[in-house]
Amino acid sequence: MNHHVLGAVNGARGSLRSKILRGLPNVLELFGEASCECSARPLKSYVVSLIKTGMWPLNTCWKESVQSCLDSPGLKKFYPEIPAGSCQTCVKMLDGSRAREVRNKVQKDFHGLCRFYGFD
Repeated sequence: MNHHVLGAVNGARGSLRSKILRGLPNVLELFGEASCECSARPLKSYVVSLIKTGMWPLNTCWKESVQSCLDSPGLKKFYPEIPAGSCQTCVKMLDGSRAREVRNKVQKDFHGLCRFYGFD
C-alpha cells in the first residue's frame, strides 16, 4: 500500500479516536465542581464504566482499531451504575446516553475504513 494512503488512513483513525474521547463528557471536571457529599461513589462508577469501554487508560486504546473500540461492550452499553444514595445531580452526570450518541456518530463517520484496509 502506498505510504501516503497509509498515513492518511492512520490520521483518520486517530481523528476518530479523538472524536470518541472528546465526545465523552469531562466527568472529572463535572464531579470536581459538584458540591454534594455523595459525588465520590458516582465518580468511581463512571471511571469503572469508562475503563470497560477500552478507551481508558488512553495508552491502551491506541493499540486497538477504531472498530474494536466502537464494538467494545463497554461503549455499546455505557451505563455507569448509580450508587445508592446518589443525589439527582450525580445521577444526571452518570447518564450514558452521551456515550451512545458519540459511538453512533463516529460509527456513521467511520464507514468501516479500518476494516476495508485490514487494520482490524
